Amino acid sequence: MAQEGESEKYSLTLKLFELGARALQNVDLIRSADIQMREISRLTKETIHLGALDEDSIVYIHKIDSMYNLRMYSRIGRRNPLYSTAIGKVLLAWRDRDEVKQILEGVEYKRSTERTITSTEALLPVLDQVREQGMAKITKSRKKGCDALRYRYLIALAWSLPV
Repeated sequence: MAQEGESEKYSLTLKLFELGARALQNVDLIRSADIQMREISRLTKETIHLGALDEDSIVYIHKIDSMYNLRMYSRIGRRNPLYSTAIGKVLLAWRDRDEVKQILEGVEYKRSTERTITSTEALLPVLDQVREQGMAKITKSRKKGCDALRYRYLIALAWSLPV
């Protein structure tokens, strides 16, 4: 938004257009992923998330809710830390260590449970393990009573289940 001279009038700048165009890039991706996500949901009956890396966080860009009443609460557009989510670990695992350190530079690690990783030094070996296994599994790292499995894609597709 920009002010027009000394007046009290404001107009939208091209930044808004840029943000809208960036969001539209995900529409085809979401439409394509939705088919596979629905099939995984049908097979697992659990919540399925599609997430993307945005700066030092993951952002949920699509989800299919669990068929069960007991489920993980989440919402599209929500941000979560890379270090305490399986989806974040998958998105970091195939990146160069220096790039991971750069992405996480300045991140304030906050302990959500007793299993939350609280430093980049502790996270790096976990990322090596994720890369070796081709997936990330967390147990009560972000929320007590919630496990998650995440598999590697350019963006990450995941399912969450109560334990």
